[in-house]
Amino acid sequence: MKIITIVFIIIIAVIAIDGRQLLKLKAQKGSKKELWVFLILFLFSIGIVIAEGLDVKIPNPADWIAFILKPFSNFLFNLLK
Repeated sequence: MKIITIVFIIIIAVIAIDGRQLLKLKAQKGSKKELWVFLILFLFSIGIVIAEGLDVKIPNPADWIAFILKPFSNFLFNLLK
């Protein structure tokens, strides 16, 4: 629980610093896309950090890519034999 408390303190600090700057940028230029991208990626990273803090096993994205490309690589290796 100590890790999650530290994570939330860091989240508040990042939102206080970067969030203000993005809101000022949004007010000046009217660009909502940058704010949305920041929020989506920030929430995604928060979820991953909290899951790691709770010792949840998170799969490696390279495993997914290997699973998808395995039939294709088997096909190529069979052609080369």
